[in-house]
Amino acid sequence: MKRSAVALGACTLALGAIVGARSTAAMPPRPAVASPGLRGAAKGPEGQPFPYGAPTTAHRKNRDKAYDLVGGRWSCRTFGGTAFSHQYSRGEDAASLIVSTDVKIEGKPYTLKERYQYHRLTQTWSVTLAGGQFAATAGRWLGRSWVFSGVDSEDGHATPATMTYDLDDGNTFRRTFERAAADGKKTYTGERCVRAD
Repeated sequence: MKRSAVALGACTLALGAIVGARSTAAMPPRPAVASPGLRGAAKGPEGQPFPYGAPTTAHRKNRDKAYDLVGGRWSCRTFGGTAFSHQYSRGEDAASLIVSTDVKIEGKPYTLKERYQYHRLTQTWSVTLAGGQFAATAGRWLGRSWVFSGVDSEDGHATPATMTYDLDDGNTFRRTFERAAADGKKTYTGERCVRAD
């Protein structure tokens, strides 16, 4: 026991001498490390910087599943049978999502855009669809469903409404729109999407 204490003391002294010698010697400059979210920061799977730096194990467990939609094209069909495709990408702030939807209406191709704005301070999302007809907010997507609560203003009548994403697995999701009705909620449109590439 006495020998190990002496050996430990000798190691501590030697380490102290090395550290002391290094602190007095001219040290080469340290490489610059980018701050999280800035140019040069750790990149996510789709090449965009992580909004808060590279994810840790705890971050992965509590990650926002909204970003699981990014990358590749989703082949979708409305509940009424109309086929179209979505492509989710990160916005210029690397936290928000932009959705490009390619659809044919009466034989003519159209590209529609949706923007899901992430608010870092409150950790909430907001979205406005259909030229302002539907506006809603939601928390981060941590569970199986991601529910936006807001208002649908079809025909100028503001009605409480929700938009719900349900992630069936990593390659399939459903998005359902519901309005408040006298007998509860009523689904008025929706879609099912499968990852195409």
